[in-house]
Amino acid sequence: RPNEFCARHTLDGKFSYVDQRVTAILGYLPQELLGTSAYEYYHFADIPHLSESHKAALKSREKMETSPYRFKAKSGSFVQMKTRLYSFVNPWTKEMEYLVCSNSVIL
Repeated sequence: RPNEFCARHTLDGKFSYVDQRVTAILGYLPQELLGTSAYEYYHFADIPHLSESHKAALKSREKMETSPYRFKAKSGSFVQMKTRLYSFVNPWTKEMEYLVCSNSVIL
């Protein structure tokens, strides 16, 4: 069973790509998450520090890692995770285009 999946997010936090491993980990089909905000799935107590990580990623060109947080699975239970993320900058326009996230279950 996989314990990691990759996702891409728009700059405001909406899923724009999710790989199929998410289904085995969280129960969602990738297309169920597309266009929805990651903030809809975070445990309310984790939103402040995840919001800070999100803001920091938008200001930085460095890879970052979140503190552990809880993500709501399709079943309604929460899965403990952490995310490594970085912003993708278009090399021609120099504009930040999206956030790339590697999401790992904390076992």
